[in-house]
Amino acid sequence: MTELNGATVVGNLAVHALVERLAVELAPRARANAVAPTWTDTPLWAELPDAERAATKRHFAETIPLGRTATIDELAGAYLFLITNDFVTGQQLAVDGGIMLGS
Repeated sequence: MTELNGATVVGNLAVHALVERLAVELAPRARANAVAPTWTDTPLWAELPDAERAATKRHFAETIPLGRTATIDELAGAYLFLITNDFVTGQQLAVDGGIMLGS
């Protein structure tokens, strides 16, 4: 699992296309944006056995150009930016440490 999964790339492109289209259709009444994080150690993964969770985190930390996974606060900051900036619409904000840039 050292390379980007094709389904992940296609899924991200689909979300981006949806956000762009919604932004056009909803403007000026509303805005549409998305956050595209990479794997992040959140409570969503609490059911995963500790060893598997640690191995997944380690794998992504080795794969992400910044050398670590995001924190929950970093993800929250991205959402807050998109929610509070009234002049941003149609954007997919990657909070991924550069993983989508490829290697």
